[in-house]
Amino acid sequence: IDGFKPFQNACIVDVTFYRHIPSSWNKKKRMEAACGIIRPITRPDCGNYEKGFYDALTGIIWVDDSIVTDKHVRKRYTAELARVEITVREVE
Repeated sequence: IDGFKPFQNACIVDVTFYRHIPSSWNKKKRMEAACGIIRPITRPDCGNYEKGFYDALTGIIWVDDSIVTDKHVRKRYTAELARVEITVREVE
């Protein structure tokens, strides 16, 4: 982002990892997953997902991932495109 400087102060991170619903599941199970009734409990776990994106964002969003002081991490299914949604707020 043009002119953006990586955060240097404490940051709060909110992240949701959206996994694609397995196509092998029946219609009922797929609907329950899309509605959030069934949640992904398979590997990788949230911690492994986090490690990768914390390192990837170092030098881009924050100067170092050690400045993350608060976080909320979720793993969910989606019928749409698998993705990661991240919100980072710097604490002033």
